[in-house]
Amino acid sequence: MSAATEKELGKLHATLAKAFITKIESGEANASDLEVARKFLADNDIAAMPEKNEDIQRLNSIVPFPEMKAK
Repeated sequence: MSAATEKELGKLHATLAKAFITKIESGEANASDLEVARKFLADNDIAAMPEKNEDIQRLNSIVPFPEMKAK
């Protein structure tokens, strides 16, 4: 069996991202789905800066993470 090509890996990456978006936007995502999506973003060095994102600021204000509020 040969290794996947860069094009094939790119297609898989895009397919996973679209699947996460579809499931989350549909409201069908459970906690496990959200954790896998979060890990996918972290593994790809995707981070949101709260001071630059209103949705992240709003989430930070309602989720009880004391270490986030201290920043």
